[in-house]
Order: sequence, then C-alpha cells, then structure tokens
Amino acid sequence: MQRLFALICLLLSCTMALAAPGRVETDTLLIVDESRGQTSAPRFAELADQTIRVTSQLFEFWSADDRSAELGKIHVKFLPPYAGYYGAQFHWEQGPSGRMRVVSVFGTHREAQELAHKLTHAIFPSSDKLIRNMMGIPAEMRFGNRDSFPMCGLHVDDWVLALRDAGAYRPLTELSPENEPWGQTMGSSGMLILTDERLQHISYAEAGSFGAYLLRHYGIPRMKRFYKVNQENRTRPWAEVYGHSLLELEQAWLAALESARASRSAGIAEALRLLGLRGAAMCPPRKGL
Repeated sequence: MQRLFALICLLLSCTMALAAPGRVETDTLLIVDESRGQTSAPRFAELADQTIRVTSQLFEFWSADDRSAELGKIHVKFLPPYAGYYGAQFHWEQGPSGRMRVVSVFGTHREAQELAHKLTHAIFPSSDKLIRNMMGIPAEMRFGNRDSFPMCGLHVDDWVLALRDAGAYRPLTELSPENEPWGQTMGSSGMLILTDERLQHISYAEAGSFGAYLLRHYGIPRMKRFYKVNQENRTRPWAEVYGHSLLELEQAWLAALESARASRSAGIAEALRLLGLRGAAMCPPRKGL
C-alpha cells in the first residue's frame, strides 16, 4: 500500500508523510485519521488512497487550480459516524496561519459518502448553497458513491420527477444561498445542524439534478464562470452566463426531465416508495441494502 501511495504521489508531484500513523500529506492534502481507534491502518490507507485519487480526478475534471498557495492545503478528517450519520461536511476551521478548508468524513468502515461532493466545495468554496450543490452533487455522481445523499442509490433526476408526482417539488427561486431554506442551520461549532430532513432532501436533489443539466447542456467553463462572477459580486448571473433567466433555465431543465420520464419509470417508482419511508437516516432504506 505504501508503494501504491508513493506511485500516486510521484504522478501528482507531491510529498507524503508515510511514517506518521494515521496521517498522509501531499502538496494539496492533509489526510488524518480521527476515528478514535475505529479504523485499522490498512483501512485508513485505502481511504487516503481514495481521497488522493478523487481529488486528482476533480482537479482534472474542473481544470481547477488547487489554490493551496492562497488557501493552504485541504484538510480531510476521517471520523466516527455522527449519531448514525454517514456522510461528509465541508467547513472552515481556524489554523495557525488562518482559516483552513476542512472536509470531515463521518464513518470509515463503509464506502466513503459525499467525499467527491465536499471536496468540490473545498476546491470551489462559496457562500451560496445552490452553487455549491450544483457543482458538488454532479461531481459525487461522477467520481463518488451513488449511495450517497441525496442520490441514495438512485439518480437525482428520478427524485425530481418523483417529487413532481408527489406534489413536493420546490421552485428553484426558493433555494436561496442561506442554510435555512435547505432544512439546515449553522451550529456554534461551525458544523451544519439538520432541522428538516424532508426539506433538505428535496432541495439537494433538485440542486444536483439542475446542476447536472447545466453541465450537460452548457459545459464546465460556463459553470466555472458562473461561480467566478458570483464570487466577485455575490449575484447569481443566470442571464449573463447562460443567456436565460433562472425561470427559463428551470423550465428547460424540467422539460428535459419529462422527455426522459418513460426511461426512468422504475427509478421514479422506487423514489416515490422511498418518499414514504423517511426516517432518521440521511437516505431511507432501499431494497437490497
């Protein structure tokens, strides 16, 4: 495993601290095991390998700079599951030289969930929750774990069509930059606290499906430009970047989903079934799991 790490780092032109147990460092990442003895050394090595690989894929996919000179390395912490929650969060922590980008991954004995999603947030940090999830959820679908929230083993398009059938769809204008319309609030520790699970799932599924549509139809450069303009002036420049208002883009996205409805009948039916099983878990139980 150490030889595999060394090869990956050679390809990435990075340096690694292999001697320190529970710690792997590259030019762009600091990966640490904070699971309080719940993760074996071989399992942590697998997770570190996955983190390095996914981060490399994301940089290539987005043609993105790692911004380590500006923002420092991305810190990735592997932690025990939090109150039964398996997933990840991106947040900022105060470090010796200023704020640090941190991805906390909860749960280590299962396949990592939301890792690509939250690493995308670290690469493109934004105060606008819609923009973060328009970019992060399609990245998780492409490079991560499709059992992660909000896919829960299905495609986000299945969820959106099921939400429309159930009368639970939310117009995208309701997905404002703040946490509260997404069923969350920021805790005193800087970590998000869930306040409305159903609202959260609806919002994330819609944002992920809409982001995937924009990437398919308009490409990566426009989404990066949308992000850049938003960073400069905190507006959502729909017409400037995409040539259409949000309402026009939303109508085109929903029309595209409806045109593919017949091919998604099984997924829609399963999503409708699962909508009635919402419990304490981030993703409801699925058949076969």
